[in-house]
Amino acid sequence: MADYQLRKFTFNQVDKDGNDITVDHEDILDKRTTPNRAIPKDTNNTDYQEYLEWVAEGNTADAAD
Repeated sequence: MADYQLRKFTFNQVDKDGNDITVDHEDILDKRTTPNRAIPKDTNNTDYQEYLEWVAEGNTADAAD
């Protein structure tokens, strides 16, 4: 079991004009913390930077379900 897991999911919502839209979302689940926390794929986010360093060290996150 890896420290991180990739997540991908789709959800529907209504925009400001009342239109139904579908949103695809991806993030990384940090499984080292309790409760687990979601890390956005944002290069300015320090948790994401830490995740990228972990990957650069040769680690692999668990695949998305």
